[in-house]
Amino acid sequence: MSFYHYTIATSFEAFLLFQNYEPMFHFLLICFVLLYLLLKHFLSKPSPIYLIDFSCLKPPNYCRVPFSTFLENASLFECFDNESMSFMEKVLHSSGQSEQTYLPPSLHFVPPKTHHLESIKEFHMVIFPIMEDLFAKTKISPFEIDILILNCSGFCPSPSLTSIVVNKYAMRSDIKTYNVSGMGCSASALCIDLAQNLLRVHKNSNAIVLSTEILSNGWYSGNEKSKLLINCLFRMGSAAILLSNKKEASKNAKYLLLRTLRTLRAFDDKAYFSAIREEDSDGKLGVTLKRDLLNVAGETLRSNISILGSEILPISEKFWERCDKRSWKRVEAW
Repeated sequence: MSFYHYTIATSFEAFLLFQNYEPMFHFLLICFVLLYLLLKHFLSKPSPIYLIDFSCLKPPNYCRVPFSTFLENASLFECFDNESMSFMEKVLHSSGQSEQTYLPPSLHFVPPKTHHLESIKEFHMVIFPIMEDLFAKTKISPFEIDILILNCSGFCPSPSLTSIVVNKYAMRSDIKTYNVSGMGCSASALCIDLAQNLLRVHKNSNAIVLSTEILSNGWYSGNEKSKLLINCLFRMGSAAILLSNKKEASKNAKYLLLRTLRTLRAFDDKAYFSAIREEDSDGKLGVTLKRDLLNVAGETLRSNISILGSEILPISEKFWERCDKRSWKRVEAW
């Protein structure tokens, strides 16, 4: 209850006491206040947000790049020295990737085609199939989409990526579109949080979140090891997620969105410089991944899990968690 409502209820109660009304009137006043608070709670409660369905990219087989093919092509590029080749081979075999990973057609050429047009072609290749698959699964037409959010960290053309999608499917003129770039691996979770906030404001709406990374313009052709990691670890991929706050969405939704959480650590220099796009000593552009990246990610996950755990875990688990923390504090103090 706000201070304003509390003041009004207290004033009414004081008036009834001053006038010596029967106890029944006091009881009716209490019932009225409780009824008002219950109605306000249920009416102000945001509509639930449902994940209706999703689609993930399965690239065509001709884009598959086994380790041997990757290393053979890289040796023909005439830009990597022997030390860089040995380093990339080591990273590939220790990365946990299988032989079933894919690279866009532009990176199969010798030398790679990293032009703007090739990046646009790659975008068409990774986005349109999952959009069509999502529409087929959910039986929703492009005209029914109210919000479109797309994240791609390293490629931000003009017209924008969302404009390309809107143009392709002739979506409505009042659709709300958002392009998220430069956010790295956290972009997908960030966009779900953005979609949740938008769906709380715009009632009875459908939102699509698209996530991808364009590799054609991100290939690094130098010999700095911290920048070569991108060539080895990043592969073709994309995902499309349909969210909705419509009542009928509850009938066939796969999941219910309960809570999102984002922790921004750009204030910390260690986190800020852990992944950064910059030129090497020869002026070749690439993304530097530093050793601090794993520590920063671990610290962020630890803080997020502690917050989410306090909301998700049952009371019994919270009790034991507090007991464990107290026992650890005693051990440290000792």
